[in-house]
Amino acid sequence: MEFFMRMILILGAMILGFTACSNRKTVDPNPVVRDNIIHLSTAIKNVREEMMLSELVDSVSYIPLETNPSCMLGNTQRLTFSPQYIFYSNYCFDWNGRFLFRIGNQGQGACEDIYVHVADIVYLNNHFYGNASKIIEYDDRGKCT
Repeated sequence: MEFFMRMILILGAMILGFTACSNRKTVDPNPVVRDNIIHLSTAIKNVREEMMLSELVDSVSYIPLETNPSCMLGNTQRLTFSPQYIFYSNYCFDWNGRFLFRIGNQGQGACEDIYVHVADIVYLNNHFYGNASKIIEYDDRGKCT
């Protein structure tokens, strides 16, 4: 009988230990409803109806980016935007498509990055930040600070 009681006590302690250590998911009582977001990967897989572009946007603009010997654009797909600038790789353009300057230099020295052409450029508080293999701060003309 003593052996039987010991086994029940050990099994009870083990069950209590397993249930006490389990992960419990908490449910937010006020979940954020984001009904204005279109998830393209899901939408492409589950095409249900046609939608007019005018239902999504007010207007569409085409901005040809300037090309000259200082900014020969290649086959890079790094296109990012800020309210003030358009960034194609590490080239900076205004919203009229005029080339302004390059941001950063390629290399392994100070203020250089070996992957400068694939950096995501962020413009914040009159400074540019490139984050390819390291984060580098640049002034408002694209020069390292």
